[in-house]
Amino acid sequence: MSPLGIAIIVIVAVVVGIIMFILGQNKERSMYAKTVGSAEEKSREIIDDAIRTAENKKRSITGSKKKKR
Repeated sequence: MSPLGIAIIVIVAVVVGIIMFILGQNKERSMYAKTVGSAEEKSREIIDDAIRTAENKKRSITGSKKKKR
């Protein structure tokens, strides 16, 4: 194989390596964004549920105090 052929193969390998690296980084970023997004949704659900529970308990306590009077 001639030196020109080897040089072309090396250049193609480097270009393919760079492209694959960039594609891998983009995929990793998108997976990270999905994970963070679903974690944020879950935390929002937990907080909303806690607020509803606290409000219901508050109503229950204030309702039972009114009945005692």
